[in-house]
Amino acid sequence: MKDALERDRIASPLTLIAMDKPVYNSIAKRFQERWDDPIFAPPAIAAIYQINVSKKYESRFRNAVDAAERLGGSTTKSAFYGGQCICDLGVPQFGTDQLCSWGSCSICIVIGKCFDVLEYKMPHHTGE
Repeated sequence: MKDALERDRIASPLTLIAMDKPVYNSIAKRFQERWDDPIFAPPAIAAIYQINVSKKYESRFRNAVDAAERLGGSTTKSAFYGGQCICDLGVPQFGTDQLCSWGSCSICIVIGKCFDVLEYKMPHHTGE
C-alpha cells in the first residue's frame, strides 16, 4: 500500500512556460518592475516555470482563499523567491524537471515542500 506522501506526489513538479505565452510576459514584466536593487540591474530571465503542487497543497491554498473571502475578501500577491540551486533543475539545455534530494539545494526543497520548508530544511515559521 502506498503511503499518503507517495499518493499525493505529482508526476512533474515543473511546467516550462513558453516565452510566447501572455502569462510569461506578464510574470517577466512584474519581475522587472519589482526589482529594486539600486546597484544591480535585474538579471536576465532564462526561463519561467509553473510549480505544479499536489492536491493537498492546492486544497490548502483554496481553503485559505475561501476563508479570507468569507471574512471580507482577499488579495493574492505575486512573490518571487531566490535561493541556491545546486542541481540541474530547470536548466533548459539539460531538460530536467525532477527535484533532487540534496539537503542543501534550497530551490528543490522549497518547491518540494511548497514553501512549508526553506533552506536547510528549516520550517518557514521559525523566524530564522
